[in-house]
Amino acid sequence: MAIKTILKGIVFGAIGLTLAGCIGHARPDWVQKNRSAFLNKQVFYGVGKISAGQSEALLKMTAEKIAQSELTRILEAFIDSLLKDYTQTLSETDLKEFNETQNAERILKTYATTSILFNIDHTESWTDPKDGTFYSLAELTLNQFKKEVLAARELSPELKGFIRRNVEKSFDQFKVQSEEMASQPQLGSPKEE
Repeated sequence: MAIKTILKGIVFGAIGLTLAGCIGHARPDWVQKNRSAFLNKQVFYGVGKISAGQSEALLKMTAEKIAQSELTRILEAFIDSLLKDYTQTLSETDLKEFNETQNAERILKTYATTSILFNIDHTESWTDPKDGTFYSLAELTLNQFKKEVLAARELSPELKGFIRRNVEKSFDQFKVQSEEMASQPQLGSPKEE
């Protein structure tokens, strides 16, 4: 009788631990998106993913660098979009402004890959229990981006004013464009049914 009770306890305990393990290892939403970079609310996200086979510390560091790289890529695309919006507000005769905008692209992209990246938070990480793939989520809020860009001394007061007034609107438009592009099937990828 006591052995039967002990065996029941072991079986139910094992089932409980298995269920708890499955719940604890649920794939996070940001991993399920299966995208290397995305936008949500007013935040830029980059996802780093690296297969198992290395030490945990190396996996973490590599996945964070990949996430940072993906975040840089989406920031550069956003800067292109923002500057396109800015150039559309300029008069055709104002060549000085146009030339400054070309310089601004270089300044903003350099800024995005240096000082802005120091403000990136690696907010979450997750290891796939099935195959050991390590994921890292990096994020930068639009307010952090705006604060850093407005601190750039090299940008004109006009461009800073445009950014101050329009960055949220540009972000919303960029988000819609990014979602539309992400929903289109990529060349060479199998179609989902």
